[in-house]
Amino acid sequence: MNKKICSSLLYEYKQFDYINSPNETLIKIFVGYVKPSFLFKTNILTPIHLGREIWNQASKFGSITIDDLSWLKNYCIGDNEYPDNISNLNRRIGLFTGTYFAWKNYSILGNPKYFGSFGYRKLLSPYFLKTIKNLELIIPIQEKLHPSVEEHLAKLHGNHLVDILKDAIINIYPEESYKLQNYLKRDSGYCHEIYIMKKNIFFEFCNWMYPILNYLISLDKSNFTPINSDKSKIYLNILKKSNETRDIAYIIERITGYFLYKLKSSKIKYIECNTINMRPDSIFENFDNLLIYKVLRDNISKRI
Repeated sequence: MNKKICSSLLYEYKQFDYINSPNETLIKIFVGYVKPSFLFKTNILTPIHLGREIWNQASKFGSITIDDLSWLKNYCIGDNEYPDNISNLNRRIGLFTGTYFAWKNYSILGNPKYFGSFGYRKLLSPYFLKTIKNLELIIPIQEKLHPSVEEHLAKLHGNHLVDILKDAIINIYPEESYKLQNYLKRDSGYCHEIYIMKKNIFFEFCNWMYPILNYLISLDKSNFTPINSDKSKIYLNILKKSNETRDIAYIIERITGYFLYKLKSSKIKYIECNTINMRPDSIFENFDNLLIYKVLRDNISKRI
């Protein structure tokens, strides 16, 4: 991760610390961590250690040491700090253990009017905060997914996960199967659990997603195992290197994208914001992203 870019983004977020006052928490955004990295922590950004209950089980990023755990405990809340948590499922469901923790323990966050979810390597540009009180939803700019949302998922993680995704919606929300098919056929969509939602929408999202999660967890693990040899190398390499499968996590990411697509088609007030990607292989893209800040400052209100 490029420290210059990270520091610049952290500085930009700190300019909005005043939004949360001692008397009112307007917004909290979880930044999910599984290992020590650049710390994104402000009055708005709250680092959370995901999978703390099973910290000694290797993830796709490898194992962490006692010193790593000490860093995570010093700087991050844990997704297992209160009894109502699903931290032990992190190696399969990924970022959603933090989402669940926020949903079930919302009062410890100060009962914010808005809740958001980022990963420590992917965050949204902060200038939506200037006009957040006029908004209900803030999401990333859609990604081009060639040739379609469905085929992009199949290419990365296998047709078997596409089938499971469809079956989950058909079993839990059969009335939505047609809309899901329309979304999967699109050539653009959302691949990550990145968003800021007004509290009522966030709770609607969690109440909608949780039955799907229960359905996915209830399936035999053999359903998630690729049968054909041409399945995703990424998926297979993860299986070889760690205890982490993230099979359900990949599905949740795409179902979250479908939920955002549904919200956009309703009459809520939303904007799409630039995503700052902290991966080392995205360094040139990151500089372009930072340059767009000035444009966002001047024009974000025009996009509402």
